[in-house]
Amino acid sequence: MPEEKPVDSTPADESEADDILTAQTAAATSAPDDSESVSATWDELGLGETSREAIRRLGYAAPTPVQVKTIPLVHAGRDLVVQAMTGSGKTLAFGLPILEKLDPASPVVQALVLSPTRELALQVSQEITRAGSLGNRTVAPIYGGASMNAQIRWLREGAQVVVGTPGRILDHMRRGTLNLDRAWMVVLDEADEMLDRGFLPDVTRILEATPKTRQTMLFSATIPAQIHTLAERYLVNPESITIGKTGMSINYDIHHSYCRVPKLHRFVALVNLLHSIPRTKVLIFCNQKSDTESVAEHLHEEGFAVGFLSGDLSQSMRDRTLQMFKDEVIDVLVATDVAARGIDIFGVSHVINYDVPENKERYVHRTGRTGRAGRRGEALSLVTPADLLGIGQIQRTMGVNFDELSVPTQEEAAANVRHNVIRRLQALEGEGYPEDLALFADDLLDAMEPYTAVAGLLTLLRQHGWQLEIGYDPNQPEHKERMFVRPMLLGLADLKQRKQRETRGDSDRGPRRGRERSERGERGERRERPERRERSGRSERSEKSPVYTDAAPASTTNVETTRPEKSSAREWLVLSMGREEGLADPGAFISFVCQNGGVKKYALGAIQIGEHETRFEIAADVSDKIIDVFARRKREPKVTVSKLSE
Repeated sequence: MPEEKPVDSTPADESEADDILTAQTAAATSAPDDSESVSATWDELGLGETSREAIRRLGYAAPTPVQVKTIPLVHAGRDLVVQAMTGSGKTLAFGLPILEKLDPASPVVQALVLSPTRELALQVSQEITRAGSLGNRTVAPIYGGASMNAQIRWLREGAQVVVGTPGRILDHMRRGTLNLDRAWMVVLDEADEMLDRGFLPDVTRILEATPKTRQTMLFSATIPAQIHTLAERYLVNPESITIGKTGMSINYDIHHSYCRVPKLHRFVALVNLLHSIPRTKVLIFCNQKSDTESVAEHLHEEGFAVGFLSGDLSQSMRDRTLQMFKDEVIDVLVATDVAARGIDIFGVSHVINYDVPENKERYVHRTGRTGRAGRRGEALSLVTPADLLGIGQIQRTMGVNFDELSVPTQEEAAANVRHNVIRRLQALEGEGYPEDLALFADDLLDAMEPYTAVAGLLTLLRQHGWQLEIGYDPNQPEHKERMFVRPMLLGLADLKQRKQRETRGDSDRGPRRGRERSERGERGERRERPERRERSGRSERSEKSPVYTDAAPASTTNVETTRPEKSSAREWLVLSMGREEGLADPGAFISFVCQNGGVKKYALGAIQIGEHETRFEIAADVSDKIIDVFARRKREPKVTVSKLSE
């Protein structure tokens, strides 16, 4: 896939592009359609008490428009074609009625939800599971890249709802481990994306294997001709529901903007923007999967806690990366469009298009990751001169009004970082300080004036690598100053090790086909076949970071170990977090402990990461300190450190 989006014609100069963009902006509108205003309460939707209790427990105050319009019709048994934007609440719109209509005494697959991506299948299954946790119902996520044996076990144990990707669903049907002859409800979620990825033959084969009397629902952000054809063939007198303006799926809770930058200065602009925007979680999109690694690596060098997602990562690493993004262990995630439909994460404040998407549908799918559940979101695109016509087309055809923003200067970015430091200090004032530091503060103020004490501490911090002067001067893009923290780059070491291993292992037998797929190819024909080869040919252990290669001691099972140099006075401690809580590798552990426990990296020794706890060596003179710091830690989740019992 080309890095820059091709255009039919190029403006003679930038001023001509400005004129075109201005005219298209004037023709666009961003006002939502008032006719779509829907107001109702959960009690008015005919849901049972179990569902209403689940809704109260999940904290959903009021139903969304798609839920108001859809749930009563699902209860009535109607087939549906629902056009709604990503993040509109459609999972509960079909999930709650499914749960209510299940026969709890029948241990067979009664409902099937088809999803275009593994991530989306997993997240939809999790949301339905949470909504149905008060009842005795079982939901099984069935997708490629995960354990086939585990999925077979779930199906044999009586899964009643299956959420999966078409390729893996067909695999189970061929094996005879999945029978759909009693699946009375089928949902096609993100149907346009499924067809765009070439799943139509698989979807039709699956639908043919279900009862003719089934209830079928089709949810899609856009309704192209293929969707109409599919609905005419497999749905019976369907009711059509459109949330938002006809033919459009723009989320009006999102503010759309762009920065005009030369192509070679996009990274400069990105760094300054990330330092300047009030962000929580940021999702950055690239058109090429190779760029996700490159952008993430360079952001890591700038001090950001960042991960990346692309089709080259194993499913387990993708899942861990997403979980750490959810848990805010990393707050910046760089991805290709392969991840756009699979990410349903609360609290994404910004979507940034490092590359302008190749078509308007991609723009809708990308930006739909923010502005969810009634929250305001920000969608920002880095636009090169060649991209101006494409942005204008999105404005004209999708009704989006873009604001043009200036790229923050280095001085503005640095000023924002200083402001954030002040805000963090103010927040700490309400949380309280460690006793030893509070006593030291008293000693400092007894010994010198407050200004002298603060300026001296800042000077010491700078001498130890803390630079408040961050970001780039756009006029001198080769000049850069880095921040003081270099958090882990989740997934980078994993990918580099795999590439090195493939170079060594494949030299005698030629290149592997799966490594040369384009971004389109990784989503195209027989999408999930490479995942099975990947699973059979690569174990979990082979994915460890090349920086931490020592094997675990014989007495320790299911752990990862790294052995720095040991000092003579060390103790073993236990942290109440492991892989399942997001500590994917020793780098993640070191980052977490040093930032939250007030210890230096050189104080740590061997590290053994288990499923739900981590054992680690630490210098004896700081062991009591770290135990005390975590004991007084007020932040959730509660984490403890204790001495390892003999």
